[in-house]
Amino acid sequence: METPVTVTETDRLIAGAVRAEIARSRIRQRELMEETGWKRSYLTRRLSATVPFSVSELITLARILGVDVVSLIPDEARGYAAPGLALAS
Repeated sequence: METPVTVTETDRLIAGAVRAEIARSRIRQRELMEETGWKRSYLTRRLSATVPFSVSELITLARILGVDVVSLIPDEARGYAAPGLALAS
């Protein structure tokens, strides 16, 4: 049985940024799946923010899409912290 995953607003913002970058690059999901080795359900859960992207997944996507990984983290997401964590000033 899978452990429930808590999805934050930051996770939703990042998923939206990834979807936008995929659209800009005009890469098809099938191509992305081939490049990453991920199954459709694995990719879909992340793109819909049902499951958050890991840092390594974002790095992989940035490499494939030819962008800096920071571009996959929108400005408005950079002000959020996970519940219980404080951001360094």
